[in-house]
Amino acid sequence: MNTPFEIAFPGFVQATVDLYRSLLPWSIPILVIGYIVDFWHGVPTPFELMKTLVKTFLVLILLAQSHLFIN
Repeated sequence: MNTPFEIAFPGFVQATVDLYRSLLPWSIPILVIGYIVDFWHGVPTPFELMKTLVKTFLVLILLAQSHLFIN
């Protein structure tokens, strides 16, 4: 049974699922590169380090649960 969204946008949900599967393997290397860039100019202060870790953790949670948003 198709939902009104599926009727209005046929194939959109499957396209987003395919895009998610294609881009997910690139997410961890991008996060690691971002973490390295934060250290590029020297060791950050403890506050900056915690801020970076919290942002990375939030992005990882979002990535892990993004299939719920897609579906």
